[in-house]
Amino acid sequence: MNKKVKLKIFCIDKNNSDLKNLSFEEKVAKIIDNHTGFLKATYKDYELASRTFESNIDGDFKILSYGFHLPQDNFYWKTFLPPEISDKHKFDIIEFSFVLFIHYNDNIYCSIGGSGASVIRKYIDTKFGIDIYSGVAKPDEDVVIEGGKRSITTNISQNNNVYNFNQTLLETLDYSEIPTKLKIVIREELKKSIFKDLIDEKEKTLMEVGSYFSIRKKISFDELKKLIIEIDKIKNNGNFIQLSLFQKVKNDTLYEKLDSHLLELIIKDIALYEQVSYHLTNNVIELIHPSKIDLFYEADKYEVKIPYQKSDDTEYIIDRKRIYVKAIQSIYSTLKDLSDYDTMTKKIKGTKILSFVNEKEKPHTAESLFNHITAEVTFEGLKYFRIDKSWYYLEDSFIEKLNVEAKELYEKYELQKTILNSWNEDDNEDSYNKSHIGDNYYVFDKKILDNIELCDLLIIEENDIYFVHVKNSFSASMRDLALQVKLSAKRFINDIKNISGSTYFRNTIEKYNLSSEKKIDFDSIFEKVNNPTYNLNFVMAYNNNNKTFVGKKATEKIELSQSNIAKYCLINTIKEVNGYTGLKIFVQDISAIQKQQPE
Repeated sequence: MNKKVKLKIFCIDKNNSDLKNLSFEEKVAKIIDNHTGFLKATYKDYELASRTFESNIDGDFKILSYGFHLPQDNFYWKTFLPPEISDKHKFDIIEFSFVLFIHYNDNIYCSIGGSGASVIRKYIDTKFGIDIYSGVAKPDEDVVIEGGKRSITTNISQNNNVYNFNQTLLETLDYSEIPTKLKIVIREELKKSIFKDLIDEKEKTLMEVGSYFSIRKKISFDELKKLIIEIDKIKNNGNFIQLSLFQKVKNDTLYEKLDSHLLELIIKDIALYEQVSYHLTNNVIELIHPSKIDLFYEADKYEVKIPYQKSDDTEYIIDRKRIYVKAIQSIYSTLKDLSDYDTMTKKIKGTKILSFVNEKEKPHTAESLFNHITAEVTFEGLKYFRIDKSWYYLEDSFIEKLNVEAKELYEKYELQKTILNSWNEDDNEDSYNKSHIGDNYYVFDKKILDNIELCDLLIIEENDIYFVHVKNSFSASMRDLALQVKLSAKRFINDIKNISGSTYFRNTIEKYNLSSEKKIDFDSIFEKVNNPTYNLNFVMAYNNNNKTFVGKKATEKIELSQSNIAKYCLINTIKEVNGYTGLKIFVQDISAIQKQQPE
């Protein structure tokens, strides 16, 4: 009798460029060859990493299996104990890992054991489980236990929440976010239909979806095949419920065109790298690992690794924002012919971004440059968004709703007090911040502690303190401004409520005092911010510097702006900071501030 086990079902991404135009057997061989290449590079004694590769035909199913043994080099007792103890013991731990490849109806489904995820991670459809659920979802009825989501505006990490048993999915959805992982109570209707052979109607069973699909109960091998048949029906029926106002691009031809268009933009940056007047394209928003988001942000240094390029001196990047520029520069330096697009494309896809923590030699995360790219691009007159290797688009009706809400919130939260200077034509962010020279103005730009910038300008008044964050743009770069404001506000309010006393706020003030002639008395200001009658204000200040908008009101500029990302940032920052008890949030389009006439 076959044993029943709990398992997750993954699906290989048909759009993966490495697997195009290959048969089932060739695709699996390609995936395994990629993994064995990793094993050879990682383990000197490769014979320990033995492999098996078996095939089977089972009715409508073709099945290939791949198993391998690996030594656990970092078995925790061996690394924990001092050598005088560990050397007396033999810690030879061998782990068996397994991947089951199941071909059904032109799709390849996978289940894994041990370290099997490392084999398929590069090739899976990262939204597979979410897409399958959207084919059977009823958001107003389905009860959600746990939800993870990615914001189009910040990407700092996945936001994971656990809900009570009365929370429907509809109540947890946010139009500007994309669900990434859900635990849903399987409703009665589904128990009687697609899961009728797998779940007893009296059972309370959960469905867990993300990059994989899983029903949280043990099933047999035959039940696995039945589940794949049902999943495949859902995958191909084309009837999907909208879980986010960001619609995933599912047309293979359009998907390939968008990837090609993004590659062309990057190639343009490479080809024009040395032209001083040329700025790197605004279409590339940010580089971020497509799956290990929090680990990528935790890293303290990064490396750009060009394929087949050997270097004795590794040059690490400390500032995450410089990774893209460094990658462009590195690829450019290896080229002999700037018209050779094929070579540039191969280098873009072959270049890897590695991240490291605490001087460790092994990478914290590793993924190709191209897969790191999150972007907002215009293609054939329409806006598309690339997040976690997938493409999304917005419907026109939502864009109109977005414009209305952004304008309404700007009017409601516009900074009414004249505490900021107008922006001079030759100003950059640094010179603008330094133009504030009043006795109660303090320039905190680049006074960063724990990777969080408290503010660009600190303004201290009798009844108010203002933490002003400044950005010279109303475009995709507003993501950085939104992230700064949210992180700073959250860290500040938690810090001043700390029963052990402030550390972050105090240390940031002390860091400022070390390099500034105009000092701040921390004890005096800390006494004020802990007074309930003293107003704690965060200001999201941006200079909408589009010269075609001259003479327009701030709200008119918002509507005319082509950057939907900027509008999401404005809306979400206001909503999120408003949720922090004790803080107020204001916004200011600096370009709307009237220049003072000389007396």
